[in-house]
Amino acid sequence: MIRVSTILLSIFILLSIGCEDPKTEEKTGIQFEVDGQTTEMLYFSSTIIGESKDRVLTIKNTGTAKLKVESIVFGDGSDLEEFDFSSIESQLPLSIPVGGSDEFALTFAPNKVGSHFAKIIMTGNFGKKELKLVGFDNYPEVSSSPQIVVFESATGTQYRDFKIENIGNAVLTLMETERNPNPVFLGSGTDTNVFKIVESTIPAPNTQICPKEAKDETCGGIPKFITVTVEYTPVNTNGDQGSAVITSDSNSNPNYFVQINGNMRACSLVIAPLSNDTLDFGTRFIGSENGFPKAVSITNKGSENCLVQDIKLSESTDGAVYWLKGVDSDELPTLPATLERFQSLSFLVYFKPTAVQAYGGTLIIEGDDPMWVSNQSKKEISLVGTGVEYTTPIAVCGQTYYEVEPAIDNPNNPVSVIQVDGSESYDPGGSRLTYKWEKISAPQGSAAQPISPSSAITKYFVDLAGEHTLKLTVTNEYGLQDSCEVTAMGITGNALHVELFWSVAGDVDLHFKKPGVGEDGWGTTSDCYWSNCVGGLNWFGNGSAANPQLDRDDIPGTGPENMNISQPFGQNGQTYTVGVKNFSNSRTPTATVRIYCNGGLQFEDSRSLPRTKDFWHVASIEWTTQNKCNITPIGTVANNSGSW
Repeated sequence: MIRVSTILLSIFILLSIGCEDPKTEEKTGIQFEVDGQTTEMLYFSSTIIGESKDRVLTIKNTGTAKLKVESIVFGDGSDLEEFDFSSIESQLPLSIPVGGSDEFALTFAPNKVGSHFAKIIMTGNFGKKELKLVGFDNYPEVSSSPQIVVFESATGTQYRDFKIENIGNAVLTLMETERNPNPVFLGSGTDTNVFKIVESTIPAPNTQICPKEAKDETCGGIPKFITVTVEYTPVNTNGDQGSAVITSDSNSNPNYFVQINGNMRACSLVIAPLSNDTLDFGTRFIGSENGFPKAVSITNKGSENCLVQDIKLSESTDGAVYWLKGVDSDELPTLPATLERFQSLSFLVYFKPTAVQAYGGTLIIEGDDPMWVSNQSKKEISLVGTGVEYTTPIAVCGQTYYEVEPAIDNPNNPVSVIQVDGSESYDPGGSRLTYKWEKISAPQGSAAQPISPSSAITKYFVDLAGEHTLKLTVTNEYGLQDSCEVTAMGITGNALHVELFWSVAGDVDLHFKKPGVGEDGWGTTSDCYWSNCVGGLNWFGNGSAANPQLDRDDIPGTGPENMNISQPFGQNGQTYTVGVKNFSNSRTPTATVRIYCNGGLQFEDSRSLPRTKDFWHVASIEWTTQNKCNITPIGTVANNSGSW
C-alpha cells in the first residue's frame, strides 16, 4: 500500500528539480575593456593640436541581469573641450543582454598644449561607474639636421647649412633670451674669428616651426624647418671646434647645441668635467671614511682612433688625499686603450681631506692627441679641494602658516592646496641635503599626505577643516639633521559647511535635502549630491548665496566630501536635512559627519553602514532669520535601493 505522504513527497521533489528557486536574485555587473584588457582608465597617446584620436571602449555586461545604462556625464574638473563621448550618449538609454557587450569610440581632440584629464560617470541599474580619461602632453621638441656640422680640409672660407626641425607634436617657437637677442647664436668658447653664423639666415625671435610629422594642412603656413648657414675661415692647421645654440620652448632641450667641427685633427681627446683644466671638489668635510668621488670621462671627438696611454697622479700629489679608482671596481680601465670616434672611457678621482685647509694635486693623462705633443704627449689637470669641519644643516620652511578653504580640490580652483617650500634650507659647510616632508598632526579622518615628500618644494591638500601640521626634516651627507614645521588651518568661509569622511576606501556619498521637501525628495533636484550638485544647484535663483554646492565627489577613497552654502536662506521652522548613503562600499565603512555653522563646529556624529545602499538620516538643520543654526540629530539607518 502506497502512502499519500510518499506520493506528495515525490511530487515535491519533481517540482523542485524542474523549477528554479523564485527567490534567486539577479545581479547586475558592468566592466570596461580597452584592447581586450579590463581597465578603469583610458589613455590617449600624444596628439597634435588640431587633430584627434579615437579609442574603442567596450562596455561588457558581467552580471546575471540585463544591463541598463541610463546616463553619462563628465565628472568634476574634466577638460570638457578635449574629450567627446557623444557616440555613447547618442545611444542612451543603452541596454546590454547578459554576457553581451557593446563598443563605442571615445575621442580626444586637444586644442591647447598641456596634459588633459577627464572622468565620465555612467549611471544605471548597476549604480554608477567611473572611467578616467588621460590625453598625453602635446609638446614641441627641437632638433637639427645634421646634428654635427663638419668642415673638412678647409683652406679658405667655406659654408655649411643645418636645418632646425621640430620632432615633437606641437608648434615649436624660437625664443630670444636676456643675454642673446637672437634665438640662434654661437656657443660659449666658440672662436668668433673662425666661425660665424651668416646673419641673413638667423631666424627672428618668435619664429615658429611646425612638427616634422604633421600633415601639411595642419601647419597653416608654418614652415617645418628653418635653414641656418655657418661660415668657417681657418687661421691655422690645428683644427677648430665650436657650437651653435638654438633657444626655444622645446620641452626637454630649450638650449639645443649644434656641434661645429672645422678641420678637426684625427685624434682629439676631450676630458670632462673641467673648468680651465681644473677638477674642483669644492669644500668637503674632514673625517669622511670613504672620501668624495668625481667621475671623469675621456672622449675621442676626432675623426680617427685615439690612444690613451696612461692615467696617473703626479709624484707630488698626496696619495692619502687624492687617489684613482675605476667606476665599477677598484681598478682603472685597462690601459693603454684605443678609443674609436666618439667612444669614451671613465674613471673616478677621490678627494679625502684630513685637515681644515686647501689641497692641491695633479692628474696626468697620456695620449696621442697631437695638441699634447709639446707637453710630452700628456695632459696635466689641476686638482683642488678644501677640507672643512662638520656642520649641522639648517631647515628653513619659508612660509610657516596658511589659512585656506578646506576640501576644494577642483584643479581649476585649487584653493585648498598649499605649496610648502624648504628650498632655502642649507648646510653651512656646503654638504648636499635630502628632504623629508611628513604630516605630524591633522583633524581625525584626514587622508591627505605631502604629494612629493622627498622634494624641497611640495604640495599638500587641506582636506578637512581644522589644524594640519607638516614637518620638514633636512639631512646632510653625514646624517646630521634639522627640522621645521608648517601649520595650515582649514577654515571655511561659508556660513554652512558639511563634511563627510569614512573609515575604509570605497564609494560613500553625502546628501543634503532642501527645506520643505519630503522623503521622496532624495535623489532629485531637491537633493544636493554627486549627480547634480558638483558645481552648484540652483535652488533659490541664479547666483543666489543660498544655493548649495558639493565641492568634491570622492568615489575610490575615504573622502572627504563636503557641501557648502555661502549664506543659507533663513526660514524659522524650515529645516535642511543631511544624509549619507553607502553607494557601493562593501567593506563596512564607518561614516563621520561634521557640521560647521558660521565657521564653528556645531555637530559631529558617526555611524557604521555595513550594507551597500544603507542610508543614514544624519540630522536636520534649521537656519533662522537671526542667522543662527539649530541642529537636531536624527540618527536612523535604513536600506535604500535607489540608483542615487
